[in-house]
Amino acid sequence: MPAIAMAADDHCTKPDEYTIDKRCYVTEEQKTQRPYNAVALVDTEEGMCTGTVIKGKNGKPQFLTAKHCFMAGSTDFILMFTTIKLENDDTKYELCGYRSGDYNGTKYTAAGDWTVAKICPESKDEDLLKIAIEKTIKNPSVKYSVRVVGYGALKVMSDKEIHDFKQEYDNYLESIGKQVLDGDTVYVSKGYDYGFLDKKRSDLIDDNENLKVSFCKYSQNGGGEGCQGWKGNSGGPVFDDDGKIMGIVTQGHFEIGGANHAGTAADEKLYKNDIVRKGQIGIKEIDFLNEAPVQKGTTAVKKTNKK
Repeated sequence: MPAIAMAADDHCTKPDEYTIDKRCYVTEEQKTQRPYNAVALVDTEEGMCTGTVIKGKNGKPQFLTAKHCFMAGSTDFILMFTTIKLENDDTKYELCGYRSGDYNGTKYTAAGDWTVAKICPESKDEDLLKIAIEKTIKNPSVKYSVRVVGYGALKVMSDKEIHDFKQEYDNYLESIGKQVLDGDTVYVSKGYDYGFLDKKRSDLIDDNENLKVSFCKYSQNGGGEGCQGWKGNSGGPVFDDDGKIMGIVTQGHFEIGGANHAGTAADEKLYKNDIVRKGQIGIKEIDFLNEAPVQKGTTAVKKTNKK
């Protein structure tokens, strides 16, 4: 019998069952359309990230992503052996030169956490230009409807899955003699929380090959509102309604449940710089191929667990 592909449930297909996690899986049809077809999974020695094929002023396609995706240790910047995988494209692309911000792994500045890279093989430039995304010019004080797109590793979770996960975690804490959580949120960035998620429920954070979209609000001056993502969304694009790029995701706060579930670019003052703003990353000035010799990544390579 023929296999029948079933669409995964999410906020777009069952909004009444997904009221906390409002991300949606990008459908196979959408992956063939702009702007989703310009988004790529970035496979680095440091893990998985997201990036976007953009148009350079010199008429060449370029690749925009986050710099911290290439940090080995505190200061080493590694670009070698990095590949990008575009949906509906079997070509093996590599990043073969770059310009980047001043993020050094020890002193975090969202404004410096960006990388613009050359894409190889150059023989595919014509094909890449057909999908390449242009920058957008917006009023920095207005909060626009946007799409945050990326390969975040956390699966889209229903309200029931979130409730059951919290109960399971409470039981785990009780079993090791720790206090049960008070509230609706599990913080999974460190300590017992992350250990539980990584070792006992790794199935929840092994979804970073499925492209997802979060429909939310964003302004350059005020940050985001309701934007959701996870590890793996780093470097992913923020698209306006016209499918043009406003900025990229650089960080978030990893929580399951509560008001900040899968929070990326939250609107609290502490997180308002989570998305690198257009003015900060200088999308207008991105043209490194015409300005100076491209830099190459260091040859020191350290394998890591990409999960």
